[in-house]
Amino acid sequence: MDVSGATNRLHQILLTWDYFRLWDRQEQGLGVYDSLRAVPDTFDSIQDYVAVFEQLVLEEAGALVLRGVEEGEVLEPHPTIAARSHKAGQFLVVTVCVDEEVGRRISDNDLVMLSKDNPEQESARRQLHVLAHVEGHEGPTLLRCKTLVDDASQAGSKDGLER
Repeated sequence: MDVSGATNRLHQILLTWDYFRLWDRQEQGLGVYDSLRAVPDTFDSIQDYVAVFEQLVLEEAGALVLRGVEEGEVLEPHPTIAARSHKAGQFLVVTVCVDEEVGRRISDNDLVMLSKDNPEQESARRQLHVLAHVEGHEGPTLLRCKTLVDDASQAGSKDGLER
């Protein structure tokens, strides 16, 4: 199995999600998908198996993204400065500078939101954010974050196209 390819495929999906759209769907009693296929007793092929369980895994991932907020975890925004960026294949890798205390609380492989505006403010423009995978730390204050923002990945929503 190509683990790197599978991880990239997962990132291609997760990193294009619109956090606020996920939140709105959850408040409506919906998940990532409008409906899920029932799990059959047997599968006709490996492709059939993957088709069923990929949706379930992604549905759970969407729930995990929102779980902290549901459980009362306080998600506080932190000012960041984009220090540099570069393309890595289809991904955009952004190195952001954060306060040292924030850098200690964020772990490699965390999923974070990068937003132009403070998302807690009423005036925040919801379309100006991306989800990013923390690939690693470069010292105590620099986080290397991988995201995916291109026309094809954002075509699923009006806000996505405005990013």
